[in-house]
Amino acid sequence: MQRPMTRRATLAEVAAKAGVTKSVASRVINNRETITVRPETRERIIAAAQELGYRPHAMARALAVSETRLITMLMPDLSNPVYDRILQGALSAASQHDYILMLLEAEESGDYPGFATLLHDGRTDGVIVGACDEDLAKDLLAWRIPHVFVNRQMPDSKRNVTIDNEAASAIAVRHLVELGHQWLVHVDGHLSISTARSRDLGFARTCRELGLPDPRSAHADFTEAGGAEAMAELLASGQRPTAVYVGNIRQATGVLSALQRAGLRIPEDVSVLCADDLPGASFTIPPLTALQLPFRELGAAAITALLEQLHGGEPTDIVLDVPDSLTERGSTAHAS
Repeated sequence: MQRPMTRRATLAEVAAKAGVTKSVASRVINNRETITVRPETRERIIAAAQELGYRPHAMARALAVSETRLITMLMPDLSNPVYDRILQGALSAASQHDYILMLLEAEESGDYPGFATLLHDGRTDGVIVGACDEDLAKDLLAWRIPHVFVNRQMPDSKRNVTIDNEAASAIAVRHLVELGHQWLVHVDGHLSISTARSRDLGFARTCRELGLPDPRSAHADFTEAGGAEAMAELLASGQRPTAVYVGNIRQATGVLSALQRAGLRIPEDVSVLCADDLPGASFTIPPLTALQLPFRELGAAAITALLEQLHGGEPTDIVLDVPDSLTERGSTAHAS
């Protein structure tokens, strides 16, 4: 049964009970330093508020202390399951520090509806950005809004909170080589995206270090169709790989489909390893072998980095280490 709502005590009632004006009561309750009152008056106001069960209205308190306790999170594509876990980590960390998280998703144009109003009206304490262009970055700096970039890198910003994607690629390549694979290819997002660039760099570098022949990459959208398109492009080039390293689970689903449509067996003919482990990886056909990447921790780290700025700290880049572990499933096997 729904509990009946109780009426919120008003500031006027607190002031009347304490025998002071609303202005004095407000300034004492909100700890404003612009007023001096006698200790006994302050104690009387606080006692009246406690007796009446008075709770300051969140927005009114924000206006009084120039703090909203609202953090805005700008995400590029909520259909990408990576952002679900980044968001979960951020929500948990924000809640622990009594902050509210507002989520805005980018339109296809890259704009975030409503964000300009929040920014210009000062209705957010800080911003976590999942995808950003230079104009937005300049606006954030111009308005002196504390902000960090999560799972993306804005060059020279000193505000990037990322995972060591180069190290993740190295773990993936070395695992495939331990299985006896020599002909490797990499499928990932467009190179305009910093995470895809980092994974590609780590893939190519590790292949060279291990002396692998002709490592190749193809780049497309972070979608099932993008993964299928990139895999088809690689297969059309002539040399069939024995193993594929893929940027995310949506692309990996498309890669599996493209390989199967080409008449190739997984993992007998081609092994597939995904750069990120998700619950859905257990339900593809065959189930995907995947790296375990700390995306929830990444969301929490973004909140921590932003709070450091809100408390007067200098911005600094943060890179989370990748555990040297993966979940082996049916999509990988020893090279035949």
